[in-house]
Amino acid sequence: MQEISVDELARWHDAGKTFTLLDVREPDEVAAARIAWATWIPMAEVPQRLAELKKDEPIAVMCHHGGRSARVAGFLLANGFA
Repeated sequence: MQEISVDELARWHDAGKTFTLLDVREPDEVAAARIAWATWIPMAEVPQRLAELKKDEPIAVMCHHGGRSARVAGFLLANGFA
């Protein structure tokens, strides 16, 4: 697992790099601000929705402060995601 800055993530997106931005925030957080091209799956739903994610491309996980995204990233690694 590697931490990535918002600036680096923007460079990936602008350069057309293939990756998934996984937003694991809660509905009220997403209602306040959302990145249109992100895949939104609330943290509690990730285990049941793994089939929606591609194992063969990088996944950048985002939340509000970083705690949830770190837990989800660890879960994804434990389940065979890069």
